Amino acid sequence: MFRRATFSVTALPGFATVAILTFIMLYLPIITLVIFSFNAGESVSQWQGFSLHWYGVAWENEQVRK
Repeated sequence: MFRRATFSVTALPGFATVAILTFIMLYLPIITLVIFSFNAGESVSQWQGFSLHWYGVAWENEQVRK
């Protein structure tokens, strides 16, 4: 008798674009933090080369290892 209309949000125009932009906005800050965690310098605003120095400093800190 009554036919139920189906609705799919993925069929809306622009859904893929909005979904991709949302994932970029969510993951870009995380990726940036991971990349800058290997920065050799003390400033987070300037890339000064690749280094594991800060991971060594964190490993030597007793409070970080607890």
